[in-house]
Amino acid sequence: MTEAERIIQRLKWRTRQLWSRRYETVRLLFSDDSFVRAADREPSALEEVERLLRAGERPVGFIARLSERRGQPFVEPWVSSDEAVLAKLNDTARFWYHHRM
Repeated sequence: MTEAERIIQRLKWRTRQLWSRRYETVRLLFSDDSFVRAADREPSALEEVERLLRAGERPVGFIARLSERRGQPFVEPWVSSDEAVLAKLNDTARFWYHHRM
């Protein structure tokens, strides 16, 4: 299994886990501030991850918004205990989802 396939596998696993907790639109952010969703089809998520990895970008972490309830979005760094990334993810989630909080 390639690195891109492992990343997609983890993204799909996290998406399924969060879906059952009523989160939607799980996004995996990369170091260039782009993101990939498991549902992306054009270009496919795997192709997009491969492109990002070739460009030297790395996964930063996950964010997701609550579907029907207002509340705090889900944020999780790719590497646990990375406080700087956690702060960046929180800022990004607030920027995208502040109207839902």
